[in-house]
Amino acid sequence: MKTSLILAIVLALILGSLGWRKTHEIDLARNDCDLLEAKARSLGVDAADAITKLRSRPLSIPRPDVKDLIRRMAAFSVKAGELSRVKKPLDRETTREEEDFLAEVLQLQPGEIGELLRALRESPDVDPDGFQEVISDALLLMASEDPKAALEFCADTSGPPINPGFLEQATTMALKHWGMKDPRAALAWVGNDEDRDTTSDTMLRKWEIFDGLATQDSRMAFSLIPEMSENVRQGIAGEVARSAKDDASRTGVLQGLRDYVARNPDSEAVTKETLCGLAVGLSRSRFKEGARWLDEAQLKPGEVEGLLAGFDKVGMMSDIPRWVDRIASQIPEDGARQEALRQAYEAWHQFNPDMADRLAAEIGLSTGH
Repeated sequence: MKTSLILAIVLALILGSLGWRKTHEIDLARNDCDLLEAKARSLGVDAADAITKLRSRPLSIPRPDVKDLIRRMAAFSVKAGELSRVKKPLDRETTREEEDFLAEVLQLQPGEIGELLRALRESPDVDPDGFQEVISDALLLMASEDPKAALEFCADTSGPPINPGFLEQATTMALKHWGMKDPRAALAWVGNDEDRDTTSDTMLRKWEIFDGLATQDSRMAFSLIPEMSENVRQGIAGEVARSAKDDASRTGVLQGLRDYVARNPDSEAVTKETLCGLAVGLSRSRFKEGARWLDEAQLKPGEVEGLLAGFDKVGMMSDIPRWVDRIASQIPEDGARQEALRQAYEAWHQFNPDMADRLAAEIGLSTGH
């Protein structure tokens, strides 16, 4: 059962990437991947390691000769290019042929995948209109297994053009996987030239790296935040906190935040953004699971207040009053609990007065407004 799930995850990550052709297909693929990864965790399968595990499965086809595979994939690009020019989707036979190539590429080592991609880019036999179709699966495989090589391939503008949306997807995947494997090297590769601009490509790339690292070790992600420029630390902290989807990662975020506060006296902005991110993540989780984590987290009063205030970024969903009441219950003394709720209400009211008033009414909070 685990093997079939691993295969499903890999196909969702790789074949699902073909959703770049239509925006709604990307959203569907992302949703499918989230569900598969949640199921994987429940079975003890690490989705990030799925491709490595899949390689160990015995396949019924022989290991391909790289040069022969390059020749056959170049020939396939001609067929794909013809279909592309008349704006026809791949027919059943062509799709099956593409899937067979994927099965062969899965047997290659990362260095061989790089050799394959470079040769196809430089080959005069490759149809430019079919180039992306023929290299897309191999590029995404390389993004997961040899992220640096994949990023260098994406940055090289020589050869036939590749759809910018697909290049961005491959780049994002590579950065996240590099963040999982060697975040310091990934951050060094991205560079520090544009830290002043939080909307710059450099900053967005760093967020992807931290997002990947956070799925592996939230606490370590926080340990790297002090190495970033001061004006971007809180944004990164919030992204790491929002990516926490289970008890272990939320605990890692909380421990990482406490480490950060202990070593950085001027940590108010990072603390606020982190607790807001945790609140957003909690609001998206199953109530029973999130409530269990709250009971086990041994939150400090200031952390409870920060979580409550963080719901100003969540919006008014049906479960929010229950979440607010449950978080506030971590403060045992009634007067202190009511004061924390009133302070949170002031934060909510600044962001969304209507939501704040409705939420206060739902939990029976007297506000004076």
